[in-house]
Amino acid sequence: QVLTVESWRSNTIGVPEVIEAASREVMIDFQQTYYTPDNSALIISGDFDPETALAAAEEVFGAWEYGGRSDYDQLPVNISIPRDTMVHVAGPEGISTVSIVFRGPSMMDQQEWTYAADVWGQYLSAMTGDFQQRLVTDGPFLSVYASYYSQRFEPTITFGGTIVPELSEEGYALMRAEIERMFQEGYFTEGGLELAVEQLRRHRLFKEESAVDMATETLPFWWVQGGGMDYYLEYPENLALVSAADVDNFIGTWIEGQPSAVFVVTPEGEWSE
Repeated sequence: QVLTVESWRSNTIGVPEVIEAASREVMIDFQQTYYTPDNSALIISGDFDPETALAAAEEVFGAWEYGGRSDYDQLPVNISIPRDTMVHVAGPEGISTVSIVFRGPSMMDQQEWTYAADVWGQYLSAMTGDFQQRLVTDGPFLSVYASYYSQRFEPTITFGGTIVPELSEEGYALMRAEIERMFQEGYFTEGGLELAVEQLRRHRLFKEESAVDMATETLPFWWVQGGGMDYYLEYPENLALVSAADVDNFIGTWIEGQPSAVFVVTPEGEWSE
C-alpha cells in the first residue's frame, strides 16, 4: 500500500531469474541509456589547478558521445500513503520500535518545502525540547527522532523511537499525542529555530572539511537529489529565511490530517495490517 507504483514494488536488487536472463544486448542498452555525459557529473575536489584538471577531463572524456535517452527525470514518485495503515512486524528480543511515516515533499518539484522540513527535524532533535522531554525524559521511550528524508522519488517524514516491547502501545499513543501538540501555536519558538538553523550550518561546514567526502558523498548526493548544484549552493541562504510560520505551514500541509503508515516492531509481532 505504501509503494503503489507497480515498477517500484519489487526488490531493487532483482530476482535471480531476471538477473540470469539479462542478455549482453540488454546490458549494453542500459549502459548507453544512462551512462552518458548528459546524465552524469564530473566532481573534482581538493588542491588542484582548475585549468589542468579541465584539460585532463577533456582528454579523457572528450570523445564520450552524448546520449539523451535517460528517462531519470520522468520517473514517478514511488511512495503513496492513501489511508492510515498500521503494520506489525516481528523483531529481535528485548526491544521494540515504533515508526509513524508520512509522505514528504519531493526534491524533484517541491524543493521550496524542504528548508522548513530540515529545520523542523533539527529543532525536534534538541534534547531539551518538548518532543524529547515528553517522550524520553518523562516518557517510556529510550530514544526518539523526527526527520525528513531528502529524496526525489521516495521522500518521507518519519517519527520514530525505540521502546521496551510491553510499552509499545502506550508509546505509540503518546507519540501521536505529541504530534498533535505540534499544531498548537507556540510549539516552535523563533529562538529554537534559529539554533536549529545554526546547527545545520555547522554540520554543513563540518562535511566540507574533507575533500574526499565532498567528492564521494556530499556533492554527488545533492547533485542527484537536487537535480543540479544550485540547491546545494543556495541552501544556507534559503535555510536562514525559515521562520516559525514556515515550519507551521510545513507540518500543517504535510502532516496534519494526512494519512500515515505505522510500523510497530515487537518480538511477538507477526506481519499483519
